[in-house]
Amino acid sequence: MRIFDPEEYIAKRLHMIRTFSESRVGPTVLATIEVNMDNALRFRDEFNKNSDIKVSINDMIIKATGNALTKHRLYTWAYNGRYRLFPTDKIDIRAPVDVGDDLGMLVIRDVDKKSLIEIAEESKKGIKQIKGSIDIRLNNIARFNKRFWFLRPLVGMGRSILDVATMFSKDLEEWIYQKHRELLGTFLISNLGKLGVSDVASPIVTPSIVQMNVSTIEKKRILVNGEIKETHVVKLIGKLDHRITDVAQTARFLKDVKKNLEEPEEGLRKIE
Repeated sequence: MRIFDPEEYIAKRLHMIRTFSESRVGPTVLATIEVNMDNALRFRDEFNKNSDIKVSINDMIIKATGNALTKHRLYTWAYNGRYRLFPTDKIDIRAPVDVGDDLGMLVIRDVDKKSLIEIAEESKKGIKQIKGSIDIRLNNIARFNKRFWFLRPLVGMGRSILDVATMFSKDLEEWIYQKHRELLGTFLISNLGKLGVSDVASPIVTPSIVQMNVSTIEKKRILVNGEIKETHVVKLIGKLDHRITDVAQTARFLKDVKKNLEEPEEGLRKIE
């Protein structure tokens, strides 16, 4: 998917934006694809035999997705829900971290340009830092909210004023989305595998165009050359904003992630 002019793309999608922006139509659509993880699991086990830094399945999914996004740059862009796209050349993947009562946010930047071992090392350091600081952060937030309780009604009012202001100032809106991407990355992956979740349906988080959920790895019996064999599979669940992209486009992206995982020697390499 090659896109060079955001305004031209919006012009082509205008009829879909208008259709799916109506209150009677929900813009979030789900597309699911199943991945055979046998090769990925073998690759991980062999890789970890010769490395001090141990690679996880989540590290591999992040890398496979980052490499696939080089062919689907639209999905790293921001969409304001109206008539503007905000391009970026960064592939920075955000992955929520389960820390009990809250979620930490791990952001791996320039995923396509990093090796698998670099991603694994950065991921482990980031998760350790998030888990080590979460109690302090939550306590600070709680104290602030209790002390400045009178500000609560003003927060919603401030957001409404900001939304109106961005409608009249393209520069302000562009600055806001730029800061959002710098803080939270350009693509969201929620890996629910450790929690044993096999499927999930939820609305897309703006300003994402597509985001991806990952299920737990399950064993499945399949027919291969007339024989029943047991294989390991995982579901990739793509959530897309139908105003700005289609199921077919998203399916091609998911198939590229699938290919990278099923052919890990090539699919998980560092892109120069």
